[in-house]
Amino acid sequence: RLTDGAARRFLHRLAQGLADDAQALAGRDRQKAHSALDRFLAAHDSLDALEAGTTKARSISGWSVRGRLAARDVAELAARHERRAIGLYASTLLFGEAVANALRGIVEPPPWLGKRVACVAGLCEALAGGREAREAPPENVAEDAVPPTWRACVARLHAVDERLRELRQTAGGPASPTAG
Repeated sequence: RLTDGAARRFLHRLAQGLADDAQALAGRDRQKAHSALDRFLAAHDSLDALEAGTTKARSISGWSVRGRLAARDVAELAARHERRAIGLYASTLLFGEAVANALRGIVEPPPWLGKRVACVAGLCEALAGGREAREAPPENVAEDAVPPTWRACVARLHAVDERLRELRQTAGGPASPTAG
């Protein structure tokens, strides 16, 4: 489990950024939105550590007979996990930027958006802690009901939620590439 710590730190930092964005939306706090964006950017270090751990796991798998037999599976799982983590990172970064941009305007965010972001932050934090999270049902809001200024935020939040669900479905959760 070479990547456990890096995966926890990565997901925790993203969860903190999402929680900051939920607070920013609740209070229309542009400074808090920029703080969230900074947290998302800081998660890049953890993503790098996660990638280094998966590379090491691939390398180590070839040093034993059992490892050689499982090398292809380890490599495939590590690659899938890496792609999902990168996708989650990109999605959260785009979401954070969309929130910061939308808060510059005068249009109020949809009243449910902050609560939805808090739910997604909770899911991310639960994944970071290796806990099962109760997922909130997706918001069934017609695109027309969302002010145009906020549509990018809603779409980007949906992408973050989807990436988290994909990561959760990965066998064994975020640290699975190094299971041995």
